[in-house]
Amino acid sequence: MKIIAEIGVNHDGSVDKALAMVDACKRLGVDYAKFQIFETGKLTTTKAVRAAYQSDALGPGSQQAMLRSLELSREDFVRLKQHCDDIGIAFLATPFDEDSAIFLADVLGCSTVKVGSGDMDNLPLLMLIASRGSDMIVSTGMATLPEISLAVDAMAYARLAHETGKPLYADGFPSRQILKEAGQKLGGANIAKFLTLLHCTSEYPAVHATLNMSAIKTLQDTFGPIQIGFSDHSTDDVAAIMSVAMGATVLERHITYDRNAKGPDHAASLDEAQFAGMIAHVKSALKAVGRSDKSPSGGESTMRSIARKRILAARPIAAGERISLSDVAMKRSSEGRPAGEILDVVGRIAAQDAAVDEPIIVS
Repeated sequence: MKIIAEIGVNHDGSVDKALAMVDACKRLGVDYAKFQIFETGKLTTTKAVRAAYQSDALGPGSQQAMLRSLELSREDFVRLKQHCDDIGIAFLATPFDEDSAIFLADVLGCSTVKVGSGDMDNLPLLMLIASRGSDMIVSTGMATLPEISLAVDAMAYARLAHETGKPLYADGFPSRQILKEAGQKLGGANIAKFLTLLHCTSEYPAVHATLNMSAIKTLQDTFGPIQIGFSDHSTDDVAAIMSVAMGATVLERHITYDRNAKGPDHAASLDEAQFAGMIAHVKSALKAVGRSDKSPSGGESTMRSIARKRILAARPIAAGERISLSDVAMKRSSEGRPAGEILDVVGRIAAQDAAVDEPIIVS
Protein backbone atom coordinates (compact mmCIF):
# COMPACT_ATOMS: atom_id res chain seq x y z
CA MET A 1 0.00 0.00 0.00
CA LYS A 2 1.20 3.50 -0.91
CA ILE A 3 0.76 6.13 1.81
CA ILE A 4 0.26 9.81 1.02
CA ALA A 5 0.86 12.31 3.83
CA GLU A 6 -1.36 15.25 2.91
CA ILE A 7 0.34 18.41 4.15
CA GLY A 8 -2.12 20.40 2.07
CA VAL A 9 -2.30 23.91 3.51
CA ASN A 10 -1.29 22.90 7.03
CA HIS A 11 1.91 24.91 6.49
CA ASP A 12 -0.18 28.05 7.19
CA GLY A 13 1.35 29.79 4.18
CA SER A 14 4.91 29.41 5.51
CA VAL A 15 7.43 27.65 3.27
CA ASP A 16 9.66 27.04 6.30
CA LYS A 17 6.85 25.16 8.04
CA ALA A 18 6.23 23.28 4.81
CA LEU A 19 9.87 22.20 4.60
CA ALA A 20 9.79 21.03 8.21
CA MET A 21 6.67 18.99 7.49
CA VAL A 22 8.37 17.37 4.50
CA ASP A 23 11.12 16.29 6.90
CA ALA A 24 8.44 14.80 9.18
CA CYS A 25 7.03 12.87 6.23
CA LYS A 26 10.49 11.51 5.48
CA ARG A 27 10.92 10.39 9.08
CA LEU A 28 7.60 8.59 8.88
CA GLY A 29 8.68 6.70 5.78
CA VAL A 30 5.58 7.56 3.74
CA ASP A 31 5.63 7.39 -0.04
CA TYR A 32 4.47 10.93 -0.83
CA ALA A 33 4.56 14.35 0.80
CA LYS A 34 1.57 16.11 -0.73
CA PHE A 35 0.60 19.76 -1.13
CA GLN A 36 -2.16 21.85 -2.64
CA ILE A 37 -1.16 24.34 -5.31
CA PHE A 38 -3.47 27.12 -6.41
CA GLU A 39 -3.82 30.76 -7.37
CA THR A 40 -6.51 32.17 -5.12
CA GLY A 41 -8.07 34.39 -7.78
CA LYS A 42 -8.43 31.44 -10.14
CA LEU A 43 -9.86 29.15 -7.49
CA THR A 44 -12.61 31.23 -5.94
CA THR A 45 -14.53 34.48 -6.16
CA THR A 46 -15.09 37.04 -3.44
CA LYS A 47 -18.64 35.68 -3.05
CA ALA A 48 -17.60 32.13 -2.13
CA VAL A 49 -18.31 31.49 1.56
CA ARG A 50 -16.34 29.23 3.84
CA ALA A 51 -17.44 25.71 4.58
CA ALA A 52 -18.83 25.14 8.07
CA TYR A 53 -15.66 23.40 9.29
CA GLN A 54 -13.57 26.30 7.96
CA SER A 55 -15.72 28.83 9.77
CA ASP A 56 -15.51 26.75 12.94
CA ALA A 57 -11.73 26.89 12.75
CA LEU A 58 -11.24 30.46 11.52
CA GLY A 59 -14.48 32.30 12.04
CA PRO A 60 -16.80 33.65 9.34
CA GLY A 61 -15.42 35.24 6.19
CA SER A 62 -14.72 34.60 2.56
CA GLN A 63 -12.89 31.63 1.13
CA GLN A 64 -10.75 34.04 -0.83
CA ALA A 65 -9.35 35.78 2.23
CA MET A 66 -8.62 32.43 3.87
CA LEU A 67 -6.93 30.99 0.80
CA ARG A 68 -4.73 34.05 0.19
CA SER A 69 -3.24 33.58 3.65
CA LEU A 70 -2.42 29.94 2.80
CA GLU A 71 -1.06 30.38 -0.73
CA LEU A 72 2.56 29.53 -1.45
CA SER A 73 4.43 31.03 -4.37
CA ARG A 74 5.71 29.17 -7.40
CA GLU A 75 9.24 29.73 -6.09
CA ASP A 76 8.22 28.12 -2.79
CA PHE A 77 7.05 25.02 -4.62
CA VAL A 78 10.26 24.81 -6.64
CA ARG A 79 12.11 24.85 -3.33
CA LEU A 80 9.82 22.21 -1.81
CA LYS A 81 10.11 19.91 -4.81
CA GLN A 82 13.91 20.21 -4.72
CA HIS A 83 13.95 19.45 -1.01
CA CYS A 84 11.83 16.34 -1.55
CA ASP A 85 14.23 15.22 -4.27
CA ASP A 86 17.24 15.91 -2.04
CA ILE A 87 16.00 13.85 0.91
CA GLY A 88 14.43 11.08 -1.16
CA ILE A 89 10.67 11.40 -0.82
CA ALA A 90 8.21 11.79 -3.69
CA PHE A 91 6.62 15.24 -4.07
CA LEU A 92 2.92 15.20 -4.89
CA ALA A 93 0.45 18.06 -5.27
CA THR A 94 -3.16 18.77 -6.09
CA PRO A 95 -3.61 21.59 -8.64
CA PHE A 96 -6.81 23.61 -8.36
CA ASP A 97 -6.55 25.34 -11.73
CA GLU A 98 -5.14 24.60 -15.16
CA ASP A 99 -2.12 26.90 -14.84
CA SER A 100 -1.13 25.15 -11.61
CA ALA A 101 -1.48 21.77 -13.34
CA ILE A 102 0.78 22.92 -16.16
CA PHE A 103 3.28 24.25 -13.62
CA LEU A 104 3.38 20.86 -11.91
CA ALA A 105 4.04 19.04 -15.16
CA ASP A 106 6.27 21.48 -17.05
CA VAL A 107 8.24 23.24 -14.33
CA LEU A 108 8.32 20.78 -11.44
CA GLY A 109 8.39 17.73 -13.69
CA CYS A 110 5.88 15.78 -11.62
CA SER A 111 5.03 12.44 -13.18
CA THR A 112 2.03 11.92 -10.87
CA VAL A 113 -0.72 14.45 -10.14
CA LYS A 114 -3.41 14.19 -7.46
CA VAL A 115 -6.87 15.59 -8.18
CA GLY A 116 -9.09 16.46 -5.24
CA SER A 117 -12.75 15.58 -4.88
CA GLY A 118 -13.78 19.14 -5.62
CA ASP A 119 -12.49 18.77 -9.18
CA MET A 120 -13.61 15.20 -9.80
CA ASP A 121 -16.25 16.51 -12.21
CA ASN A 122 -14.05 19.27 -13.67
CA LEU A 123 -13.60 17.56 -17.02
CA PRO A 124 -11.39 20.23 -18.64
CA LEU A 125 -8.91 20.02 -15.75
CA LEU A 126 -8.97 16.20 -15.69
CA MET A 127 -8.47 16.07 -19.45
CA LEU A 128 -5.64 18.60 -19.40
CA ILE A 129 -3.72 16.55 -16.85
CA ALA A 130 -4.39 13.24 -18.60
CA SER A 131 -3.39 14.72 -21.97
CA ARG A 132 0.09 15.48 -20.64
CA GLY A 133 0.82 11.83 -19.90
CA SER A 134 0.72 12.18 -16.13
CA ASP A 135 -0.22 9.36 -13.81
CA MET A 136 -3.29 10.44 -11.87
CA ILE A 137 -4.75 9.82 -8.43
CA VAL A 138 -8.32 11.11 -8.28
CA SER A 139 -10.46 11.40 -5.15
CA THR A 140 -14.16 10.69 -5.55
CA GLY A 141 -15.68 12.41 -2.52
CA MET A 142 -19.21 13.79 -3.07
CA ALA A 143 -19.46 11.81 -6.33
CA THR A 144 -21.95 9.36 -7.78
CA LEU A 145 -21.03 6.35 -9.90
CA PRO A 146 -22.27 7.99 -13.14
CA GLU A 147 -20.13 11.05 -12.41
CA ILE A 148 -17.09 8.89 -11.81
CA SER A 149 -17.75 6.92 -15.00
CA LEU A 150 -17.90 10.12 -17.02
CA ALA A 151 -14.68 11.39 -15.45
CA VAL A 152 -12.90 8.10 -16.22
CA ASP A 153 -14.07 8.24 -19.83
CA ALA A 154 -12.88 11.85 -20.12
CA MET A 155 -9.44 10.95 -18.82
CA ALA A 156 -9.31 7.99 -21.21
CA TYR A 157 -10.16 10.32 -24.12
CA ALA A 158 -7.38 12.69 -23.14
CA ARG A 159 -4.94 9.85 -22.65
CA LEU A 160 -5.67 8.57 -26.15
CA ALA A 161 -5.00 12.07 -27.49
CA HIS A 162 -1.65 12.06 -25.69
CA GLU A 163 -0.70 8.65 -27.03
CA THR A 164 -1.61 9.50 -30.61
CA GLY A 165 -0.15 13.00 -30.54
CA LYS A 166 -3.52 14.49 -31.45
CA PRO A 167 -4.43 17.93 -30.04
CA LEU A 168 -6.87 17.52 -27.18
CA TYR A 169 -9.70 19.51 -28.75
CA ALA A 170 -8.81 19.01 -32.41
CA ASP A 171 -12.44 18.09 -33.15
CA GLY A 172 -13.97 20.44 -30.60
CA PHE A 173 -15.03 19.57 -27.09
CA PRO A 174 -16.11 15.90 -27.11
CA SER A 175 -19.65 14.72 -26.50
CA ARG A 176 -20.63 12.30 -23.77
CA GLN A 177 -20.92 9.53 -26.37
CA ILE A 178 -17.44 10.22 -27.76
CA LEU A 179 -16.00 10.10 -24.24
CA LYS A 180 -17.76 6.80 -23.56
CA GLU A 181 -16.38 5.33 -26.78
CA ALA A 182 -12.89 6.50 -25.79
CA GLY A 183 -13.20 4.73 -22.44
CA GLN A 184 -14.22 1.54 -24.18
CA LYS A 185 -11.46 1.84 -26.76
CA LEU A 186 -8.67 2.44 -24.26
CA GLY A 187 -10.02 -0.27 -21.96
CA GLY A 188 -9.80 -0.79 -18.23
CA ALA A 189 -6.36 -2.40 -18.26
CA ASN A 190 -4.80 0.56 -20.07
CA ILE A 191 -6.67 3.10 -17.95
CA ALA A 192 -5.39 1.30 -14.86
CA LYS A 193 -1.82 1.93 -16.01
CA PHE A 194 -2.15 5.65 -15.23
CA LEU A 195 -5.22 6.10 -13.01
CA THR A 196 -6.02 5.33 -9.37
CA LEU A 197 -9.38 6.28 -7.82
CA LEU A 198 -9.76 7.06 -4.12
CA HIS A 199 -12.94 6.53 -2.17
CA CYS A 200 -13.47 9.55 0.07
CA THR A 201 -16.02 11.21 2.32
CA SER A 202 -15.59 14.97 1.92
CA GLU A 203 -16.44 15.98 5.46
CA TYR A 204 -13.94 17.43 7.92
CA PRO A 205 -13.83 15.47 10.09
CA ALA A 206 -15.78 12.51 8.71
CA VAL A 207 -17.53 10.51 11.42
CA HIS A 208 -17.79 6.73 11.16
CA ALA A 209 -21.42 6.75 10.04
CA THR A 210 -20.52 8.79 6.95
CA LEU A 211 -17.51 6.78 5.78
CA ASN A 212 -19.36 4.12 3.75
CA MET A 213 -16.29 1.93 3.48
CA SER A 214 -18.26 -0.65 1.48
CA ALA A 215 -18.01 1.77 -1.45
CA ILE A 216 -14.41 0.62 -1.90
CA LYS A 217 -15.74 -2.78 -2.97
CA THR A 218 -18.33 -1.10 -5.20
CA LEU A 219 -15.63 0.93 -6.92
CA GLN A 220 -13.48 -2.18 -7.35
CA ASP A 221 -16.37 -4.09 -8.90
CA THR A 222 -17.40 -1.19 -11.14
CA PHE A 223 -14.04 0.15 -12.31
CA GLY A 224 -11.62 -2.76 -11.92
CA PRO A 225 -8.86 -3.30 -12.91
CA ILE A 226 -8.38 0.37 -11.98
CA GLN A 227 -6.79 0.43 -8.52
CA ILE A 228 -8.94 1.80 -5.69
CA GLY A 229 -7.55 3.61 -2.65
CA PHE A 230 -8.93 5.63 0.24
CA SER A 231 -8.61 9.27 1.27
CA ASP A 232 -9.28 9.34 5.01
CA HIS A 233 -10.79 12.36 6.75
CA SER A 234 -11.80 10.54 9.94
CA THR A 235 -10.34 11.05 13.40
CA ASP A 236 -9.05 7.58 14.30
CA ASP A 237 -7.49 4.58 12.57
CA VAL A 238 -10.61 2.43 12.15
CA ALA A 239 -11.22 3.40 8.52
CA ALA A 240 -7.55 3.17 7.56
CA ILE A 241 -7.41 -0.40 8.89
CA MET A 242 -10.67 -1.26 7.15
CA SER A 243 -9.37 0.10 3.85
CA VAL A 244 -6.45 -2.32 4.03
CA ALA A 245 -8.77 -5.25 4.65
CA MET A 246 -10.90 -4.18 1.68
CA GLY A 247 -7.96 -4.13 -0.69
CA ALA A 248 -7.23 -0.41 -1.00
CA THR A 249 -3.87 0.18 -2.66
CA VAL A 250 -3.38 3.84 -1.65
CA LEU A 251 -4.10 5.58 1.66
CA GLU A 252 -4.14 9.36 1.94
CA ARG A 253 -4.28 11.12 5.31
CA HIS A 254 -3.77 14.73 6.42
CA ILE A 255 -0.74 15.50 8.58
CA THR A 256 -0.14 18.56 10.75
CA TYR A 257 2.53 19.91 13.04
CA ASP A 258 -0.15 20.70 15.68
CA ARG A 259 -3.79 19.64 15.69
CA ASN A 260 -4.62 22.68 17.81
CA ALA A 261 -3.07 25.16 15.37
CA LYS A 262 -5.31 27.77 13.79
CA GLY A 263 -6.25 26.74 10.27
CA PRO A 264 -8.98 24.98 8.29
CA ASP A 265 -7.52 21.45 8.25
CA HIS A 266 -5.41 21.06 11.40
CA ALA A 267 -8.17 19.63 13.59
CA ALA A 268 -8.99 16.88 11.06
CA SER A 269 -5.31 15.92 10.65
CA LEU A 270 -2.88 13.69 12.52
CA ASP A 271 0.31 14.95 14.13
CA GLU A 272 3.56 13.10 13.51
CA ALA A 273 3.19 10.73 16.45
CA GLN A 274 -0.41 9.92 15.55
CA PHE A 275 0.54 9.41 11.92
CA ALA A 276 3.27 6.99 13.00
CA GLY A 277 0.70 5.08 15.04
CA MET A 278 -1.63 4.87 12.06
CA ILE A 279 1.18 3.53 9.87
CA ALA A 280 1.96 0.87 12.46
CA HIS A 281 -1.70 -0.17 12.55
CA VAL A 282 -1.87 -0.25 8.74
CA LYS A 283 1.25 -2.41 8.54
CA SER A 284 -0.21 -4.80 11.10
CA ALA A 285 -3.46 -4.91 9.14
CA LEU A 286 -1.55 -5.68 5.93
CA LYS A 287 0.09 -8.65 7.65
CA ALA A 288 -3.26 -9.79 8.97
CA VAL A 289 -4.90 -9.65 5.53
CA GLY A 290 -2.48 -12.32 4.34
CA ARG A 291 -3.29 -14.48 1.34
CA SER A 292 -6.56 -15.29 -0.36
CA ASP A 293 -6.41 -19.07 -0.06
CA LYS A 294 -7.71 -20.96 2.97
CA SER A 295 -5.06 -23.34 4.29
CA PRO A 296 -3.25 -23.87 7.61
CA SER A 297 -0.48 -21.45 8.51
CA GLY A 298 2.85 -22.81 9.69
CA GLY A 299 1.82 -22.52 13.32
CA GLU A 300 -1.58 -24.02 12.59
CA SER A 301 0.04 -27.10 11.06
CA THR A 302 1.68 -27.81 14.41
CA MET A 303 -1.49 -27.00 16.34
CA ARG A 304 -3.47 -29.20 13.97
CA SER A 305 -1.56 -32.28 15.12
CA ILE A 306 -2.31 -31.39 18.74
CA ALA A 307 -5.86 -30.01 18.68
CA ARG A 308 -7.47 -32.18 16.01
CA LYS A 309 -8.94 -35.50 17.11
CA ARG A 310 -8.06 -38.98 15.86
CA ILE A 311 -10.15 -42.10 15.15
CA LEU A 312 -9.57 -44.56 18.00
CA ALA A 313 -11.21 -47.70 19.33
CA ALA A 314 -14.05 -47.09 21.82
CA ARG A 315 -13.97 -50.77 22.87
CA PRO A 316 -11.71 -53.73 22.21
CA ILE A 317 -12.00 -54.60 18.52
CA ALA A 318 -10.99 -57.93 16.98
CA ALA A 319 -9.59 -58.31 13.52
CA GLY A 320 -12.35 -59.13 11.00
CA GLU A 321 -15.08 -57.13 12.75
CA ARG A 322 -17.07 -54.57 10.74
CA ILE A 323 -16.64 -51.15 12.30
CA SER A 324 -19.76 -49.21 13.32
CA LEU A 325 -19.92 -45.62 14.56
CA SER A 326 -20.43 -46.85 18.12
CA ASP A 327 -17.04 -48.63 17.92
CA VAL A 328 -15.29 -45.31 17.33
CA ALA A 329 -13.98 -42.76 19.85
CA MET A 330 -12.80 -39.33 18.70
CA LYS A 331 -9.96 -38.22 20.96
CA ARG A 332 -6.79 -36.19 20.80
CA SER A 333 -3.85 -38.51 20.30
CA SER A 334 -0.53 -38.75 18.54
CA GLU A 335 -1.80 -41.90 16.81
CA GLY A 336 -4.68 -42.85 14.58
CA ARG A 337 -6.33 -41.51 11.46
CA PRO A 338 -7.60 -37.91 11.42
CA ALA A 339 -11.24 -37.45 12.44
CA GLY A 340 -11.99 -36.17 8.96
CA GLU A 341 -11.38 -39.67 7.59
CA ILE A 342 -14.32 -41.18 9.50
CA LEU A 343 -16.05 -42.07 6.20
CA ASP A 344 -13.09 -44.27 5.35
CA VAL A 345 -13.39 -46.22 8.62
CA VAL A 346 -17.07 -46.75 9.49
CA GLY A 347 -18.47 -49.74 7.61
CA ARG A 348 -15.03 -51.16 6.88
CA ILE A 349 -13.45 -54.38 8.26
CA ALA A 350 -10.84 -54.19 11.04
CA ALA A 351 -7.52 -55.46 9.69
CA GLN A 352 -6.10 -56.17 13.14
CA ASP A 353 -7.00 -56.18 16.81
CA ALA A 354 -7.28 -52.82 18.59
CA ALA A 355 -7.48 -52.14 22.31
CA VAL A 356 -9.37 -49.17 23.73
CA ASP A 357 -7.83 -45.82 22.61
CA GLU A 358 -5.67 -47.57 20.02
CA PRO A 359 -5.86 -46.69 16.29
CA ILE A 360 -8.34 -48.65 14.20
CA ILE A 361 -6.68 -50.19 11.15
CA VAL A 362 -9.11 -51.19 8.40
CA SER A 363 -8.68 -53.23 5.27
